[in-house]
Amino acid sequence: MLIKNIKEYCLSKRGAEEVYPFGEIPICYKISGKIFAQLYPQQDNYKITLKCEPTLADFYRQQYKGTVVRGYHCPPVQQPYYNTVYINDMDENVLLNMIDHSYERVLGALTKKEYKELLGVITKERMIDMGGIYIETIQSGFDQYSCELLSGTQEELYQKINEIRLKNYEVHSYVDFYYGKLSYEERTNLRAALSDKAFSILNMYEYLKEIVFIPLYDDILYLTAELNAKELLFCTYYFCKYPCTIWGNYNLTYPMFAKKE
Repeated sequence: MLIKNIKEYCLSKRGAEEVYPFGEIPICYKISGKIFAQLYPQQDNYKITLKCEPTLADFYRQQYKGTVVRGYHCPPVQQPYYNTVYINDMDENVLLNMIDHSYERVLGALTKKEYKELLGVITKERMIDMGGIYIETIQSGFDQYSCELLSGTQEELYQKINEIRLKNYEVHSYVDFYYGKLSYEERTNLRAALSDKAFSILNMYEYLKEIVFIPLYDDILYLTAELNAKELLFCTYYFCKYPCTIWGNYNLTYPMFAKKE
């Protein structure tokens, strides 16, 4: 895998930054001040050090002997928690999964405050102050606001919501998310029903433990569109620049509420 592709992949992670705390080498990638990847780009010693759950780290070392070794330059006490991967000898998809896992391990170690700041979480009150329409019940929505029904396939509804998001811009678009309030069994059943792509995205939001309002990034839009369409978790979209609120899902028909003229 090319150096530039690894750099681009690491920097595609939410909140990731490229830093050089030890000089030119290694090139480090951090979130909230914590390193999740250390890249050594020398042609004759091309490798990357990644954080890993100890049991999984040992599995990788056994499965890819000589290609995956204990964390390079890590103190002995930390070595069980890190792997160094010699990139030229590693399957690209496996390597990307290992980078994902390292990022998620660091994500899970953030404080609650750091984690929320990374996701851009805001309060309901802040969303309302920005112009968002918060509706307590579906009936109050029908009673107090004008309503248009959006309908179509999962992909068509995704595209319609995305068009509204583009009009409002990401900084004025939010979705509520209460996955963290589900029981362990409910979360397990939900994850089993997701596509591979949505499953991977959900890992970013796994550590939320309360109802939150999240900026409508590309990934969370994709995830919540699937959750709504499959009736796994009902997520509501709030648009604040041109205020409207979209509830999902009623047999792939979503009520969209706006202020009456």
